[in-house]
Amino acid sequence: MTDFTPAPESEPARDVRLGLMLRETIGATPHGDVNWAALAKRIGDSLPAQVTAPWWTYAARWERRAIPLALAAGIIGVAMLWGTPGIPTAGAMEDMVAALASGVPAADAASEFSIAVTATVDVTAGLPE
Repeated sequence: MTDFTPAPESEPARDVRLGLMLRETIGATPHGDVNWAALAKRIGDSLPAQVTAPWWTYAARWERRAIPLALAAGIIGVAMLWGTPGIPTAGAMEDMVAALASGVPAADAASEFSIAVTATVDVTAGLPE
């Protein structure tokens, strides 16, 4: 096993007084008495159980909090965007959805949507000439 020497910025400076107090209380570090191979094996054996967990198990713990937060954020977003100039009108969106539902290719529907949005809003307003 190789000795680990952390980068200087990876941990805080050593507290000499705390180290002395710990040595007085606990005694010297038993470097020779520790079975480092067994410790490494125990640590390594515990890792696969954590790594094999599917990613959604972590999200499931947040589910009860995330759904209400997402709904609240959506409502706040809609309230803030309501009536903001430059936001596509409901009519333009309805036209795009109707075009997609009737079988118009997505690229054509998107092009028509962008034309409808930019035609109703002066995108150059407020820019210096």
